[in-house]
Amino acid sequence: MKEFPFFLDLELFFPSKEKAEKAFRAVNPELKSEKMNRSTTKVILKKNSFSINIKAKDKTALKASINSLMKSINLSFSLIGGK
Repeated sequence: MKEFPFFLDLELFFPSKEKAEKAFRAVNPELKSEKMNRSTTKVILKKNSFSINIKAKDKTALKASINSLMKSINLSFSLIGGK
């Protein structure tokens, strides 16, 4: 059995490269500060988007990772004026 059988791949697009960078910078420190042994999260900045890859050992860990990340993303959208 795979170590992380549950996953989510998501790409978020922004109106500009600058807004994508601001949102990425807002989300990235949270990922570095949280140590999780039931899931892993990677965020990769692209031109006017960033991709998110979450892998988890179980559905509960996947949901918790998604919820935590979405809170940060929603906050960054509010701060940078995303729509």
